[in-house]
Amino acid sequence: MKNPFRSDTWNHFSKIAYGFSTVDDCCSDSQKEDMSSFMLEFDGVGEPVLLQQIHSNIVLNVNESFNTKALMKADGFITNLPDLILTIKTADCVPVLIYDPANNVIGAVHSGWRGTKDQITSNAISLMNKTYGTIVENVEVIMGPAIKSCCYEIQDDVVSLFNHYPDSVVLRNGSTYLEQKKAIRYDLENLGVYKITDIDFCTGCRPDLLCSWRKQKTEKRLYSSIMLRS
Repeated sequence: MKNPFRSDTWNHFSKIAYGFSTVDDCCSDSQKEDMSSFMLEFDGVGEPVLLQQIHSNIVLNVNESFNTKALMKADGFITNLPDLILTIKTADCVPVLIYDPANNVIGAVHSGWRGTKDQITSNAISLMNKTYGTIVENVEVIMGPAIKSCCYEIQDDVVSLFNHYPDSVVLRNGSTYLEQKKAIRYDLENLGVYKITDIDFCTGCRPDLLCSWRKQKTEKRLYSSIMLRS
């Protein structure tokens, strides 16, 4: 097992565990989850919580009455409960992990181009504010490995949705490419979130480390997870 991706910028946060898995620690999207190896990175405790991801901007609050086994239809969730491993699956889309250290609240978001267009990460932070009193000045965000503009060719229908985002649409050799993370960063900074870290690996360029649906047509998915320690 290759060690999961993490960032030095979050090393000082002792109340959370988190990580972005590699190709050695991934799952098949059509098969029963086996997260046992990756879960060793989460203190050997905790309950994985996943979603039925639908490329939406829906974000749920995981509270005491939330059915953690139900695979609810959404693409993001937040919680202030300990020992719940909020887990997103991706194979090109942007996995986003969110932490409010002041209120000890976490979030995890699956942001494909549809979710990015509909500002799902900003929705998650707004729900954290409404539910737990999070203020944007305290929010820390990490964007995990995802497909980048070197590999992510798009057509006119998607181009028109991102033209207003500075530097997110890239023209090269007669084709058009999308840099999703720049659009996400733009929306976050407009919201007032500036503590943003990018784990800058492209899923399309690194088959030795990562899974890419666009490049490999693989059923494998990477995990991106975050948990509050009890």
